Amino acid sequence: ISIVESGLDIPSANTIIVNRADMFGISELYQIRGRVGRSGQQAYAYFLIPTESGLTDMARKRLKTLQDNTSLGSGYQIAMRDLEIRGAGSLLGHQQTGHIALVGLDLYLEMVEEAIQSRIEPEAVPVSREEVRIDLGRESRFPEEYIEHPAQRIDFYRRLSLARDMGEIDHIESEVSDRFGPLPRSSKGLFLAARLKFLSLKYGFSEIRVRDRELVAKPSFFTAFTPERIEILSQKFDGRLWVNPDSTICLLGSPSTFVNDLDHVGNVLSGKSDLQGICHT
Repeated sequence: ISIVESGLDIPSANTIIVNRADMFGISELYQIRGRVGRSGQQAYAYFLIPTESGLTDMARKRLKTLQDNTSLGSGYQIAMRDLEIRGAGSLLGHQQTGHIALVGLDLYLEMVEEAIQSRIEPEAVPVSREEVRIDLGRESRFPEEYIEHPAQRIDFYRRLSLARDMGEIDHIESEVSDRFGPLPRSSKGLFLAARLKFLSLKYGFSEIRVRDRELVAKPSFFTAFTPERIEILSQKFDGRLWVNPDSTICLLGSPSTFVNDLDHVGNVLSGKSDLQGICHT
């Protein structure tokens, strides 16, 4: 089979029959299918299976992928689907299951960016990046039934992870909802996490945890906790905010207000706001 897959060429053949197609991988079937049909010649590939009910879930996904992608240049879409089905290995951690689009995509892109930069400027000193952990306590992703095409999902994950300001995040959210309809709960959580991460990087929070109507923020700096600033925050949020003994900030509210609330907190703690003005709001 490896001889056929690697490029056996029979120009006069226009039909290929593969027995027990359920036993082959996507790349093998894709290459075998390409052995027939040249130029404008119509060709046919028949994949035979014992019974559809006897297929494993993995085999059914592989065959469905090839069935759905028959047009010229569909190799990229097939490769992306194969990545989702088989997993991407352990690139991002021990026994990583391969869902790079759902977990750790931003870290992966940072690693790629740093690798490219090291090639461009070998003498450059690597920039230290602060780890930011966002925990919403629930699933945050684009469901397959919401955005069906894998390449589109990954593209939106990529754009969201590289967003440089709130306006860009807003634009991506508007584009997604315009193209695919109202956001499901898990996707709303994804955009909330993106906004909270942006503010965390902007103001120096190393960790954000959200549970129902409570947000806990851990600053990565400690000089920000001056008595004046803590008093201003307490007055501004009217009992909804306090500082715990472990230096974390606890804020009561709702997910719809947490982004604006955290922005106010960051402004005060970083000294970017007029403290007297805030005190009299």
